Amino acid sequence: MPGMAALPKSFHRDPADRLIVATCRVMQLPILTHDRLILRSRLVKRWRPT
Repeated sequence: MPGMAALPKSFHRDPADRLIVATCRVMQLPILTHDRLILRSRLVKRWRPT
């Protein structure tokens, strides 16, 4: 997946989390998560209810 190759090597070692973040980036979707490493990375926009 091209999105995974674009992630920094230092970002999250969990392959499932890397795949989720890469998918959100490629599809330009916000993420809904409590994972602190994902949220701190600021690689994806966080979903917030309106």
